[in-house]
This record gives sequence, structure tokens and C-alpha cells, in this order.
Amino acid sequence: MGAPGFTFIRDKRDNPVETTRGNYTTFDTAVASRFFGSEADFSRVLLQNSTYQAFGKNRAEGKQYVFARSTRIGIENPFSNTIIVEPGQEAPSCPPDPPPGTVCQTVIPLPERFFSGGGNSHRGFGLNQAGPRDPVTGFPLGGSALFINNLELRFPTVMVPVLQDNIGFVVFHDMGNVFTRPQDMTRSLFRWHQSNPDVCTHQDTASQCSYNYVSHAIGMGVRYKTPIGPLRVDFGYNLNPPYFPSLKNLVVNQVNGTITGQFSPQQAGHFNFFFSIGQAF
Repeated sequence: MGAPGFTFIRDKRDNPVETTRGNYTTFDTAVASRFFGSEADFSRVLLQNSTYQAFGKNRAEGKQYVFARSTRIGIENPFSNTIIVEPGQEAPSCPPDPPPGTVCQTVIPLPERFFSGGGNSHRGFGLNQAGPRDPVTGFPLGGSALFINNLELRFPTVMVPVLQDNIGFVVFHDMGNVFTRPQDMTRSLFRWHQSNPDVCTHQDTASQCSYNYVSHAIGMGVRYKTPIGPLRVDFGYNLNPPYFPSLKNLVVNQVNGTITGQFSPQQAGHFNFFFSIGQAF
């Protein structure tokens, strides 16, 4: 993909590995165009801001509570002959031998869309499992808009036999989602529940399944200090996971590419477990 871009980073954290105060801001923008050799035409903006505040005046340095917040907002806008298609809507395609000068419609490629879910984004979903899904397979499709807000209260380390004072705990709240269009995001920031989830559980209405709402998750985590950053274990509970249509026992017709199988609607899991190195943000 040809997409010249610009990235701005402002780092005011006291310690990038174990931050207790300060802020961190990134701004990333790019424009993909056929002029630069891209197969699609769209602009992309991703903004992230994180703040860290220590409190507990009577505690020694490094033994304070830390309230951490991170907000991410991403928007992609297609232009020229690039369009956004709804989940299940057939993507445009060119005829086998288009006339000279024909410019066919395209969509934003799957790897260039926004995805969310996992230990470093929304801990109420598995890795990249948030947002719109294909109404046939149930696979995540990503989207052109992203909103994620993370809140985390980090407790001071405690003394534990053998492990000494290297163990810490956190409680967190993650909210947000991925949306097909930027307009869907702005209309859904105060919607806390999936609208009409029943349509997602019936095959004849599966294409009407909507994911335009803000999903919330709460949880707790354990941190073990190491020289390269904390070993992190997080347990997240999604308060309002989405229903989504899917097929099991998939069979792909090699002639026409159609997919058949047994209709088996699902609901994303409430409980999620993550293990990684480094703080969530």
C-alpha cells in the first residue's frame, strides 16, 4: 500500500517501563492513494493520549497508587472510487476485461482497517475480536472507526514470601468498540447495549446484525516486576458482549466460492484471560 504519512510523539512520562506520572501522546496520519501506488484511496488518523497520576502523599516513592488513563480514537475516510461496505455486503469487483480508462470501485483492504480486542486494547474481547463480523463465518471484519478508553488503578507492590516485594495488583475498566463507519461511532458513544440482538440469532435476519454500541469490561490483574517490565496477567469480564451469526462445519464450493454450513449463532465470551509483558498502556 502506498501511503505517505506523518507521526507525532510527545512523551512526558517519568519512566516508560513503569510509569507513575506524566503523559504520553501520539498522532498518526496517512493518505493512501492510487497516485502513490495504493490499491485504495482513503485517509487515516489515529490519536492516542495517556495520562498517569500518582497519589498517596505519605507513601515512599515507588509505593504510591497510580491512576492511569488511555484514550484512542481512529478514523478512516474513503475518497475517489473507494467505498465502505456493510458486513455481508458484496464488495465491488471489476469485470475480467474492463474497457480502457475504467476505474473500478474498491474497499479499504482488511489489513488496513482498525481492529481491537486483547491485552493491550479492550480486555473484554479476545485478540482483534471487537467490532463488526461477517454474517456468514462470524469472523471479525475490522472497521473504519475506533474508540477505546482504558482506566486502570495500579496498587503499590506488596511483600510476598519468595517473590519479595515484586508483586502488584490493578483493577481496570475498558470501554469502546470498532465501527464500520465514522458516523456509526459518533452515534453510538452513549449506546451501551447491542440493538436488536435477536436479529443476529436468526439466519434470515443475520445480515441486519448491528455492532454499533460501546462495550464495557471490568477486571483485575497481577503484575510481577522484572528488569524488562512487569509480567502481566489480566482477567477481564465483558459486561455486554455482542451476539453474532456464524456457521459451523463450513464447506467452501471450489467452483463458485460459496460457503455453506450449519447456522450456529454465538455470543462473545464474558470472561477473557491475557498474559503478556509490559503494562497495558
